[in-house]
Amino acid sequence: MTQHQSRPPDLEKKLAHGRAATVRVTVEAMIARKSWASFEAIFGRRDTPRTTLREAIDQLGVKGASSALLTALARDTLLALFRTTDAPGDGKLTLCRISAILHDKNVVRCLLDDTRNWIPDSSEEFQNRLAPICEQAVSFITGIVPAKWDTNNPPPDQRLFKLRSKLKPFRDQMLAHSADASSVTVPTRKDTVEFLVIVSQLVDKARLLFLGSTGIWESDYAAQLTEATKFWDSIEEALGSTHLSEKPIA
Repeated sequence: MTQHQSRPPDLEKKLAHGRAATVRVTVEAMIARKSWASFEAIFGRRDTPRTTLREAIDQLGVKGASSALLTALARDTLLALFRTTDAPGDGKLTLCRISAILHDKNVVRCLLDDTRNWIPDSSEEFQNRLAPICEQAVSFITGIVPAKWDTNNPPPDQRLFKLRSKLKPFRDQMLAHSADASSVTVPTRKDTVEFLVIVSQLVDKARLLFLGSTGIWESDYAAQLTEATKFWDSIEEALGSTHLSEKPIA
């Protein structure tokens, strides 16, 4: 029998849930980065703001459509980030579910054992270096994300806790439901970027533990931003050459 076959069924089930949750939050984090990259790219680079694009939008009289697009991208980013961090009830595959699974020492022990199979025939010295890295990943996730959010019992690292506490009323009353939002705090760009970074870091750690992936989220975001920038560059060029000489739409 292999090491995996000898594990108790309940332990294998937890490991499977951890992998499934990791795959799901990976998808959600990628959605958030893609949407936010498209949002950021609309504004251009620091040294080359999209003056031509803004002038074309003004002249064409389509500010409303432009604002709606920006709002949709920001909304999509926030919704994806909240989906990754929601409490794990009703079968939700979230970072909270992953954190709950990682509180089982037997699960952690299995994950550390599995690191030895990531690179077949690797040296024992190399394998021994992986264990502390994975232990740090476990501590990182469980220190930021609780198994269940509790306003009276925040996790040791409260960065994500404070962000969620600040922005959750906006999600609940403006994005998820139609409710009175007169006193709701609207997320700032700084809030969204911080949310995106923390979630992406957490997902990277989960991918390391459950999927053996050493990918870095910054590389994915840089690729998304490059693609989005090229897209908006082409739109700006087309509008600048085709429509700036035309009269605004009545």
